[in-house]
Amino acid sequence: NSHIKKLEGESFRSRSAFPGSRKAHLVITNRRLLCIKEVEILGHVTTDWDCLYEDFTRHPAVVENTLQIFVKDHGLLKFHKKDGSGQEMLRKIQFSDAESAKRMCRAINEARATRQQQKLVKQASLKLSMPQAPS
Repeated sequence: NSHIKKLEGESFRSRSAFPGSRKAHLVITNRRLLCIKEVEILGHVTTDWDCLYEDFTRHPAVVENTLQIFVKDHGLLKFHKKDGSGQEMLRKIQFSDAESAKRMCRAINEARATRQQQKLVKQASLKLSMPQAPS
């Protein structure tokens, strides 16, 4: 049983156990980053938080063994700190080692780059399919 709504055209790319939790996972798709948790009583899987790549304000970063995710502040995410401007939220995810954090950071950056490429191709094809006005 799952309570995770799949987005249009969304496909799985990668996952990792969420540090410090046996029942949670970070999931990378071609559209977003999710933290999913298994609910003990029913065995359901629910989304704890998620963020679209379009909402990222900058590339994820790794400081020692901590993955940092920067996203627009919509007031809905379970992210902890704001920067000084109040427009950005920061999520810090501490892994047991730096290599795990770097691996997830690379996977997120690859998924974001692929998503950006898909959007550019779609925009270009829409422009080409638009009827041209006679000159």
